[in-house]
Amino acid sequence: MSTLGSSGFRDEKLRALATLVLELLLPVLAFFGALYAMRFALRTEHPVLIVAIDMPVWYETSMYPVLTAGDVVFMEGVPPEEINVGDVIAFYKPYGGEDLIIHRVVSVIAESGEVRYFKTKGDFNWREDPYLVPAGNVVGRWTGFKLQFLGLVVLAAQTTLVRALIIVALLLMIILSFKDRLRGLQKKTGDQSNLIAQEMPPSRWNLNHFSLQSSGKWPKAV
Repeated sequence: MSTLGSSGFRDEKLRALATLVLELLLPVLAFFGALYAMRFALRTEHPVLIVAIDMPVWYETSMYPVLTAGDVVFMEGVPPEEINVGDVIAFYKPYGGEDLIIHRVVSVIAESGEVRYFKTKGDFNWREDPYLVPAGNVVGRWTGFKLQFLGLVVLAAQTTLVRALIIVALLLMIILSFKDRLRGLQKKTGDQSNLIAQEMPPSRWNLNHFSLQSSGKWPKAV
């Protein structure tokens, strides 16, 4: 029977730690794998977007009631010629900025038979957007599929406090999980040691059998 010695126990600790790290990395790898798969399938670099909070009432947005804050929406990449009035598109503002806007197309402007610009408007807004959206600024068209409110967790994680709480919670989870695995290894080591002690046969010979008992006569060589 093999047992866990000091070096074996150390190896088991390292193996448990490596297993824990792998278990934490697998969901992350799966997420990014799914994201890249969706990029390929939906033909856009932004297949999934989360509708941000941009109104005094937290759940209202410029696209309310069609889209509410925290909705996870799925986009598809299409040529500008396939975008029609009434479609909901995601685009960068023409005057710069990294934020994406999701609004509805109210007019398509073509020049020489080629789509150049889109006029857009939020469903909840009173007026149209005060700019024309170049066709090159469009990153995708909404597929019509959404997961309502699911993105609120991600939006909450944008704040410093919630982000710090998430990091602390993850660290605690890792520490507690690792300590639990170590306790399991220590229990396994203790059980094996007890089992070995039980399996060892009791000594059948007493040391007195190997000592010469003095009887007044010493054995002679014949």
